[in-house]
Amino acid sequence: MKKVNRKLPQSVKTKIKIDAAVEKSLAENKRFYDGVIARRDQKHEQKINDIKASFVQAVPATTPQGLLVANKSKSWAWFSNIAFGLIVAVQAFFDTLPPELIATLPTDAQSKITMGLAILGVAGRFINQSRKPKPLPEVGDH
Repeated sequence: MKKVNRKLPQSVKTKIKIDAAVEKSLAENKRFYDGVIARRDQKHEQKINDIKASFVQAVPATTPQGLLVANKSKSWAWFSNIAFGLIVAVQAFFDTLPPELIATLPTDAQSKITMGLAILGVAGRFINQSRKPKPLPEVGDH
């Protein structure tokens, strides 16, 4: 029996070489982009850890102690405490006003003033009063 040797056509040989080159290029590109993705993930993880660390530092780690608030020494400047102090003043000193002045006011002036101050006091509890001082502008040759 005669052995038949078939030769591959040149187009098939070229196609095999091209396929091998494409596979090699794909493998190299996959390795490259896997490295890019890994570096990006590490960078994002580092940013997340930095943000977490800054958040933990920004939040005070104090726990409430006792019945009073921590910054009670500044409570005299709180809007609600000022309003409630004015309520006490109106109630305590309204009757000490001269009768002529009281006669010129409406009959329910004391209760309306007290009610208005109470509303302002409750609203004052919701206002953020922890203001940081603004930095002074730079001195220049303006």
